[in-house]
Amino acid sequence: MGYSLHKITVIILVLIWTLYQFQSRSKESLNYDNGFAKRTGETKNGLNEGVWTWYHPNGKIQMKGKFVSGKREGLWQTYDSTGQIRSESTYIKNRLNGKMILFSEQGDTISEKIFLEDRIIH
Repeated sequence: MGYSLHKITVIILVLIWTLYQFQSRSKESLNYDNGFAKRTGETKNGLNEGVWTWYHPNGKIQMKGKFVSGKREGLWQTYDSTGQIRSESTYIKNRLNGKMILFSEQGDTISEKIFLEDRIIH
Protein backbone atom coordinates (compact mmCIF):
# COMPACT_ATOMS: atom_id res chain seq x y z
CA MET A 1 0.00 0.00 0.00
CA GLY A 2 1.62 3.24 -1.07
CA TYR A 3 1.43 6.68 0.44
CA SER A 4 0.37 9.63 -1.66
CA LEU A 5 2.80 12.47 -2.22
CA HIS A 6 0.45 14.71 -0.24
CA LYS A 7 0.55 12.46 2.85
CA ILE A 8 4.35 12.19 2.70
CA THR A 9 4.67 15.96 2.36
CA VAL A 10 2.34 16.56 5.31
CA ILE A 11 4.27 14.07 7.49
CA ILE A 12 7.60 15.70 6.63
CA LEU A 13 6.24 19.19 7.35
CA VAL A 14 4.81 18.06 10.70
CA LEU A 15 8.16 16.50 11.66
CA ILE A 16 10.08 19.64 10.68
CA TRP A 17 7.63 21.86 12.59
CA THR A 18 7.86 19.61 15.67
CA LEU A 19 11.67 19.64 15.66
CA TYR A 20 11.69 23.42 15.23
CA GLN A 21 9.25 23.94 18.12
CA PHE A 22 11.18 21.59 20.40
CA GLN A 23 14.53 23.24 19.67
CA SER A 24 13.13 26.76 19.99
CA ARG A 25 11.47 26.00 23.31
CA SER A 26 14.60 24.29 24.62
CA LYS A 27 16.87 27.18 23.76
CA GLU A 28 14.39 29.76 24.98
CA SER A 29 13.84 28.10 28.34
CA LEU A 30 17.47 27.31 29.20
CA ASN A 31 18.96 30.81 29.31
CA TYR A 32 18.00 34.31 30.39
CA ASP A 33 18.36 37.15 27.88
CA ASN A 34 21.69 38.06 29.51
CA GLY A 35 23.08 34.61 28.67
CA PHE A 36 23.04 33.16 32.18
CA ALA A 37 21.53 29.69 32.53
CA LYS A 38 18.05 29.37 34.02
CA ARG A 39 18.65 25.79 35.05
CA THR A 40 20.96 22.85 34.57
CA GLY A 41 20.26 19.16 34.91
CA GLU A 42 19.88 15.92 33.06
CA THR A 43 16.92 13.78 32.10
CA LYS A 44 16.65 10.05 31.71
CA ASN A 45 13.68 8.50 29.92
CA GLY A 46 11.98 11.90 29.94
CA LEU A 47 12.31 12.35 33.72
CA ASN A 48 14.59 14.66 35.68
CA GLU A 49 17.55 12.71 37.01
CA GLY A 50 20.49 13.59 39.23
CA VAL A 51 21.40 17.03 40.54
CA TRP A 52 19.43 19.96 39.11
CA THR A 53 20.22 23.62 39.74
CA TRP A 54 18.06 26.68 39.02
CA TYR A 55 19.56 30.16 38.82
CA HIS A 56 18.50 33.75 39.40
CA PRO A 57 18.87 36.10 36.40
CA ASN A 58 22.14 37.39 37.92
CA GLY A 59 23.67 33.91 37.72
CA LYS A 60 23.47 33.11 41.45
CA ILE A 61 21.96 29.77 42.47
CA GLN A 62 18.23 29.97 43.26
CA MET A 63 17.54 26.31 44.10
CA LYS A 64 19.30 22.99 43.89
CA GLY A 65 18.45 19.41 44.62
CA LYS A 66 18.51 15.87 43.34
CA PHE A 67 15.97 13.87 41.36
CA VAL A 68 15.65 10.10 41.22
CA SER A 69 13.33 8.91 38.45
CA GLY A 70 11.69 12.36 38.29
CA LYS A 71 11.06 12.64 42.04
CA ARG A 72 12.81 14.95 44.51
CA GLU A 73 15.16 13.03 46.75
CA GLY A 74 17.47 14.11 49.56
CA LEU A 75 18.53 17.64 50.51
CA TRP A 76 17.04 20.60 48.61
CA GLN A 77 18.19 24.17 49.16
CA THR A 78 16.91 27.59 48.07
CA TYR A 79 18.88 30.83 47.92
CA ASP A 80 18.07 34.51 47.49
CA SER A 81 19.46 36.57 44.63
CA THR A 82 22.56 37.51 46.66
CA GLY A 83 23.48 33.83 47.12
CA GLN A 84 22.41 33.63 50.77
CA ILE A 85 20.77 30.34 51.73
CA ARG A 86 17.05 30.76 52.58
CA SER A 87 15.84 27.19 53.14
CA GLU A 88 16.87 23.57 53.42
CA SER A 89 14.48 20.66 53.22
CA THR A 90 14.70 16.90 52.82
CA TYR A 91 12.64 14.85 50.40
CA ILE A 92 12.02 11.14 50.08
CA LYS A 93 10.15 10.06 46.93
CA ASN A 94 8.99 13.63 46.22
CA ARG A 95 7.55 14.20 49.72
CA LEU A 96 8.87 16.33 52.55
CA ASN A 97 10.42 14.02 55.15
CA GLY A 98 12.69 15.34 57.86
CA LYS A 99 13.76 18.89 58.70
CA MET A 100 12.77 22.01 56.87
CA ILE A 101 14.84 24.99 57.98
CA LEU A 102 14.13 28.60 56.99
CA PHE A 103 16.94 31.14 57.24
CA SER A 104 16.94 34.93 57.62
CA GLU A 105 18.73 37.26 55.22
CA GLN A 106 21.68 37.10 57.60
CA GLY A 107 21.73 33.28 57.56
CA ASP A 108 20.27 32.77 61.03
CA THR A 109 17.72 29.99 61.57
CA ILE A 110 14.25 31.53 61.87
CA SER A 111 12.12 28.40 61.67
CA GLU A 112 12.66 24.69 61.92
CA LYS A 113 9.95 22.11 61.32
CA ILE A 114 9.98 18.34 60.99
CA PHE A 115 7.88 16.69 58.27
CA LEU A 116 6.69 13.17 57.67
CA GLU A 117 5.07 12.43 54.30
CA ASP A 118 4.44 16.18 53.60
CA ARG A 119 2.86 16.76 57.04
CA ILE A 120 4.34 18.79 59.87
CA ILE A 121 4.86 16.55 62.90
CA HIS A 122 6.98 18.91 65.02
